[in-house]
Amino acid sequence: MSKIFYELQKWVSGNSLLVVTVRGILLRLYCPFIVECISYVEPFHRGDKCIVSRVGLGSNLELIYFIQEKAYSYKFFKIIGKDSHI
Repeated sequence: MSKIFYELQKWVSGNSLLVVTVRGILLRLYCPFIVECISYVEPFHRGDKCIVSRVGLGSNLELIYFIQEKAYSYKFFKIIGKDSHI
């Protein structure tokens, strides 16, 4: 395991991620949380809202969202929040 990956594990877990708000406040966002698809990624279309059940890191240390038990790059989504009504 690379040293970078080992260091990251101190700060991240599969059930949460750290986000910085528009006001510059660092928060931990726990799963599940809601995201909106911002570009087409099969099977989701732009504007679809999805529930992220867990998060992870890809082999290139890219943030991965697990949606319906499949892994997707964070790049295709924006975080909406914790509202359970989608």
